[in-house]
Amino acid sequence: MDNGPEDSTLRYLRKLDEKFDRMSDRIDDVFVRVNSVEMRLNSIDKNISNIYDPIGHHSQKFDRVETDIKLIKKRLDLVEV
Repeated sequence: MDNGPEDSTLRYLRKLDEKFDRMSDRIDDVFVRVNSVEMRLNSIDKNISNIYDPIGHHSQKFDRVETDIKLIKKRLDLVEV
């Protein structure tokens, strides 16, 4: 039985409340998923830095070896000065 505008308003407000609850649940789910993505990206970033740090270290070693070879060649008069 419809008791006029008051009943209609209460029904409308209840429907709105249900919709807001569903939206809140979905937003919570999105936050959880975004957190998961952030954690995975951080893990990937750490893995990438673990790969590039040794490469940089080896590059410096190769530079030093190259310099040493040049000095040896120079001392042995294998290169024109």
